[in-house]
Amino acid sequence: MAEMLMTDKPDAVIVATGAQSFAPAIPGRDGVNVADAWDVLAGRREVYGRVAVIGGGLVGCETAEYLARQGCRVSVVEMLDKIADGESGTVLPTLLESFRACGVQQLPGHKVEQIRLDAVVCTDKEGNTVELPCDHVVLALGARPVAFDTKALEEAGVRVVRVGDCAGRAADLDNATKTAYDAACTL
Repeated sequence: MAEMLMTDKPDAVIVATGAQSFAPAIPGRDGVNVADAWDVLAGRREVYGRVAVIGGGLVGCETAEYLARQGCRVSVVEMLDKIADGESGTVLPTLLESFRACGVQQLPGHKVEQIRLDAVVCTDKEGNTVELPCDHVVLALGARPVAFDTKALEEAGVRVVRVGDCAGRAADLDNATKTAYDAACTL
């Protein structure tokens, strides 16, 4: 793709390739009962019944709230000590109230060890094993930038500016908007 851009000899190229979801190698993550949060939110994958959402960041919390409002019995498993850690003080109270109203179970401080067809197996901070029965598991464990090789552009002296997901924190709308605005202002 970068080679195609070279035929036009641009002064600058803004790279905004987006991100793709990422999940570490958890035993069972490729099971038929496991879905990606982005696929669930986009309507490409349907889950129902008892759902364990693995990852209590913004995407995991949005997915949990969405599924709970669809009638699923949802549990959110988060390795950190707090669900939605870093979320703004204006959004967090509303989210937690929605979780309360919808009966979303929160399990902060729990590390997923294994995903089975009938349960998620975790350990809590004390090292105790916790089995969370579920019909489906939704992974919301993070994102990584989509790769785009800019070497040919940079070698030809073309200014390359990365924005959004490939400019630092993937899946961060505030960062994406700010870096895109800053890039447009500098050109």
